[in-house]
Amino acid sequence: MPVKVVTTCSRTAKDAVGASEGDSQTQRFVYRVTGVIDPPIDTNLPQVKQLQTTLQNSFADDIIGEYIGRLQNDYGVSINQTALEPGHRRRPANTNAPR
Repeated sequence: MPVKVVTTCSRTAKDAVGASEGDSQTQRFVYRVTGVIDPPIDTNLPQVKQLQTTLQNSFADDIIGEYIGRLQNDYGVSINQTALEPGHRRRPANTNAPR
């Protein structure tokens, strides 16, 4: 089955019908999706945990970005973005102090 057809089928809802061009203009495939099987996900895999962390960080960044934008818009405040970056720490006034 041509890749174009597989791609089109994968975007079609269960019990829906569709059509896709094949590898040439003279090929046409008509299909009906009769079932959808979601593969099981092992949430303990390192790749899955990394994806979860990435998505959580992305969501948090989006929420914080929207919040900062709203503050700037509503109240005219400005935000020191450098101070918000991870790893940014103020150094003690006494440079001989233990870190």
